[in-house]
Amino acid sequence: RIAGHLTSKVVKDFAASKTLTRGFTYGGGRDLTGFVDGTNNYDETLRSTGKLAAASSSDFEGSEDSTSPSSVEAMLGGSHVFAGVFLHNLSAFHKLSTQDKSR
Repeated sequence: RIAGHLTSKVVKDFAASKTLTRGFTYGGGRDLTGFVDGTNNYDETLRSTGKLAAASSSDFEGSEDSTSPSSVEAMLGGSHVFAGVFLHNLSAFHKLSTQDKSR
């Protein structure tokens, strides 16, 4: 839920969500380590990804993004999917203290 909300917030000026499909939920929104979804550290990734799904090439004017104009034009009017993949070393994670797990 948090990731979907953040995605909508980041891209609201140049994209619209037509469908939201939750493919997997676990333990009331917790990840497989047992912690609540840690999307607070995901904001910059979503912001960068949002630039790639711009509605027009003018969205890239003055941007620090290095996307070439030809690749921007290729994305115009298309459909885009935002996804995140998280790899966990659960053996090492479970050995940490709760304080260290929360960082």
